[in-house]
Amino acid sequence: MARGLNLLTTRGMAALKDDGAYADGGGLYLIVKGGSRTWQFWHKSNGKRAKSGLGPFPAITLADARSKAAALRAIVARGESVRVQTPDRGSTTFGTIADDVLQKKMFRSASHQRQWERSLRELAKPLSHKPVSEITRQDIIDVLAPHWHRVPETAQKLRARIEKVLARATALDLRTGNNPAGWRDGLKELLEPQDPTKRGHFNAMPYHQVPPLAERLLGLSGFSTRGLLFAILTAARSGEVRGADWGEIDLNAKIWVVPKERMKAKREHVVPLSDQAIAILEALPHRSGLLFPNSNTNALSQMALSMALRRALAPKGVRAEKVKLNATVHGFRSSFRDWCSENGVAREVAELCLAHLIGNAVEQAYARSTVLNRRRDVMQSWADFVLQN
Repeated sequence: MARGLNLLTTRGMAALKDDGAYADGGGLYLIVKGGSRTWQFWHKSNGKRAKSGLGPFPAITLADARSKAAALRAIVARGESVRVQTPDRGSTTFGTIADDVLQKKMFRSASHQRQWERSLRELAKPLSHKPVSEITRQDIIDVLAPHWHRVPETAQKLRARIEKVLARATALDLRTGNNPAGWRDGLKELLEPQDPTKRGHFNAMPYHQVPPLAERLLGLSGFSTRGLLFAILTAARSGEVRGADWGEIDLNAKIWVVPKERMKAKREHVVPLSDQAIAILEALPHRSGLLFPNSNTNALSQMALSMALRRALAPKGVRAEKVKLNATVHGFRSSFRDWCSENGVAREVAELCLAHLIGNAVEQAYARSTVLNRRRDVMQSWADFVLQN
C-alpha cells in the first residue's frame, strides 16, 4: 500500500486524461479508463493482491471513497476477508449518471447544451431519483408518453438522450442487460407509430408574405431588425447570423464564409451575398467584431430576432410582446425553399443554398466547388423578390 494518505485532490482528478491507476494512498486508487473513472481498493487476500470496486466517480465522491477505503483497511487489519459488491448498484441514480453525461459531453453550442439539460433534468425528471439498475422499459414509456404524439421530434431526442445515460451506466457496471431506452431493444414494438405529419418543423411564413414583412423591417432601426433581414436574404440559420463576424465577410468577392465550427453539418459554408445583403452590411456603422451585436457588443439572442419579427408584424398601437407569432425566424428557410420549388430552382442547388448535405462525400465536394455561381444567381433572385422595388 502507498505510504501516504489523501494524495488526490478533486481539482487534480478533473485534470487527469491518461488511462491508469492513480493512488490516493492506503490502497485507494482512482482507475481512469476510456473516459470512465471508478474507485478500487487494493489489498492482499491469502497472500495475493486483490482488487475490490467501490463504484464510479463522481457518483462516489472522493470523500465517500476515502471513507469506504478506511473501513476496508480496518477489516484487512483484523485479518478478515474483504467482501465488497462491485460496484454499489443500489444507490446510483439516473440523475447522478445524467449529470455525469452532461459534464463530459462536448456540445455544439450553448443552445445545444440547454436542450440536453432540459431533456435529462426536466423531461426525464421522473427517472432522476431511480437507481439506474432498476429502470425498466415501462419507466421509459411512462416518461415518453406525454410527448410521443404531441411533439414527436422532442420525444425522439429525449429517448435517445436517456439511452445515452443508461448506456453509460452499463459501461460503469451499474446495470446489466438490454438498454430499456434502446429503440431496437423492444421499445419500437411497444410504442405506437408517430404521425409523420407532426414532425415538429418550425412554423414558416408563406413566401408570398415575406416581401411585405421585409418592407416593414426596412422601416425599423436596430441591429436585431437588420440581422433578421440579413437572415431572410441569406436563408441562413439564426445562430449563424447572430454569430457572424466581419472576419468572415469579403465585400469585394460578395461572399460570407461561415466556418465549420458554427455550421450544423460541421462543414464550411460559402454564402454568396446578394446586392441587397451587401447594402445592409455597408450601412452598418462598424467594420470589426460581430455584424449584429447587442448593446454590450455580444451576440444577439434568439429572442432578439423573434422580437424584431414581432415588432414588424405588430399592428399600429399594439405592443410587440402582445403579438402572437404564427411563424419563426428559422421558418424563413422553409419560405425560401418553397419559393425555390415554385420558381424552378433545381433541387440540389436549393439544398446547397440551405447548406444541406446531398449525395456522397465526392458529390458534396464537387457540388461545393462548382455550384457557387448558380447559387449566387438564386440568392440574387430571391433578394430581388424579397425586397421588391
